[in-house]
Amino acid sequence: MYRVTIYNDGIPIVIQEPLSTTLKLISGQVKKGINSFSSLELSMLPNNPGINKMRNRQTLINVVDSINGEEVFWGQVLSPTDSMDSNGTFNYDYLCADGLSFLQDTIQDYAMIQNTTPEEFFRYLIDTHNAKVGDDFKRFTVGQVTVTNSTDNVYRYVDDTATTWQTIKDKLIDSLGGEIVFYRQGGVNYIDYLEQGGEQSETTIELSKNMISFSRNIDPTEVVTVFKPRGARQESTGGDYQASQPRLTIASVNGGLDYLLASQEFIHEFGHVEGSIAYDDITTPQALKTRGQQFLDAQKAALVKYNVSAVDLSLLGLELNRFKVMNSYRTVNSVFGLNEYLRVVGMTIDLVNPQVSNLTIGDKQKSLSEYQSENNRRNRNVADVEETITNLVNNYNQQVAQITQNFQTIFTDLNDPDGIKDKLDEVQQQINNLVIPNYEVATTTTNGLMSSTDKVKLNGLQNYDLATESINGLMSAIDKAKLNLITATESINLDDLNARVTALETS
Repeated sequence: MYRVTIYNDGIPIVIQEPLSTTLKLISGQVKKGINSFSSLELSMLPNNPGINKMRNRQTLINVVDSINGEEVFWGQVLSPTDSMDSNGTFNYDYLCADGLSFLQDTIQDYAMIQNTTPEEFFRYLIDTHNAKVGDDFKRFTVGQVTVTNSTDNVYRYVDDTATTWQTIKDKLIDSLGGEIVFYRQGGVNYIDYLEQGGEQSETTIELSKNMISFSRNIDPTEVVTVFKPRGARQESTGGDYQASQPRLTIASVNGGLDYLLASQEFIHEFGHVEGSIAYDDITTPQALKTRGQQFLDAQKAALVKYNVSAVDLSLLGLELNRFKVMNSYRTVNSVFGLNEYLRVVGMTIDLVNPQVSNLTIGDKQKSLSEYQSENNRRNRNVADVEETITNLVNNYNQQVAQITQNFQTIFTDLNDPDGIKDKLDEVQQQINNLVIPNYEVATTTTNGLMSSTDKVKLNGLQNYDLATESINGLMSAIDKAKLNLITATESINLDDLNARVTALETS
C-alpha cells in the first residue's frame, strides 16, 4: 500500500514495496499534526537494502501511497539507532522528520520590523531562511497567506538566537493564530500560512460503519471568568518605547476597573478564574475594551478532544476520500449524543497495516450552553442504556422463571404423560424464543454501545450454557441438574421421554 524510498545524493533505494513479499519494513508509522513536524518511525530487518544507508540529516526519505500516487511523507533521517538485544536479535530503528523541520536548521538575524503585514513578515522570514541554507531541497516557496491583523503598525523584534521555526511560532502563530501547511509539488517545497487549513469532507466516521473505538475528554480549564485585556506597551516619559513599560489597560473607560467579568451564568458554572491576553496592535482604551468584550462574548466553555480509531474504507473502494489532518468529518456516535462535523487535528498512519487510522479529532470548543447540554444529553443516554439493560435483565428473569416453573411442573406431575409432553414442547419453544441482542461494539474491557461493566452483565445472561450441576448460570445449578436428567444423551433425552409417553398411552 505504501512505497518507502530513501535517497542518498539523489540515488533512490526502495526499502518497502507494496507488492513485494520480502521487501517490507518490520514496522512504520507516520504521525501528523497541526503546526508541528510530521514524524516517521520505522524498523527494518537486517536484510533490508536500506541497512547502513541511513545517514543522519543527509538521507532523505519519502512515503508514497501506491494507490493514488500521493506523497504522504517527505523529510530527512534524524536519528538512526542500531542495537542488539540479549537474544542476539539485531534491531535497526530510525526516526525521521518531515521537510518542515528544515526550518530548524537556520537562525534568524536580529531585526526590528514595523509597518509590515503578516504575509510580508512571513515571506521575510522564509527568504532569510532560504538565503542561509546551501541545499535546494531545504528551501521553500511561499504559497498562500490568508492570516491578517487589524493594523500593521506593530513592532516585531526578531531574536538572533531563535531558529526560523521558533520565530514563526513565536511572532506569528502564537500572536496572530493561523496554521502552517507544508506540501510538495513537482519537487518544490511549498509552505502556506492560513487562518485554517483543510476542508469539509463527505466521508463520515460512524458507529457500526467504520468507527472502531471512541473516547472523549472534556477539559473546561481554558475558561476565563475574569478577563484582563492588555494593549500595547506605553511610551516612557522620554517618548521612547521600552519593553519594561506597563501595558495599556481599560481602567480609564471601565469605571476604574482593569478587568471585565463574564456572564453570571459562566461565573456560577466555573467560579472565579482569571485570564489575560496582550494585544500589541491596540493603542486606545476603548478599542481594547471592545476587543476584550468580544473575547468574553465568544468565549467557549470547554475544550473537547476525541480520540477515534476508524477503518479507512477508501482502501477497500468503499469511500472516495482518505482521512487527512485538518479536514473535518461528520462524526456520529448515537450513544454519546454526537452527530456533528469534527476536525482531525492529529493522525497516525500505519505503513505495514494501513487499514486502521488512529485519529485525534477535536479540540472542538463548546459554548457554555453546548457544554451543559452535552452533559445532560450524555446523562440521558447513560440512563437510557441502563434502563435497556434493566429491561433485558427483567425480561430474561421472567422467561427463566417460567422455564423453571415448567420444569418443576414436569417433575411433580409424572402421572400425566400428555401434560409432560406439552410442557416439554413449551419449554423448547421458550428457549427458542430467547433472542440475545448482538452488541458487537462493546466488549468486556472496552466501552461501546454500553459500558464494559454492563457488557459483562449481559454476557452473563447470554452465556446460559455455562450453567453446570455445580455452577449457577442463567438458571440455577439445581435446575441445570434437573434439565440434564431430561436432555443428557446417556440419560433420558427428549426422544426417550416421548417414546415412554407413547408407550404409556398405548398400554
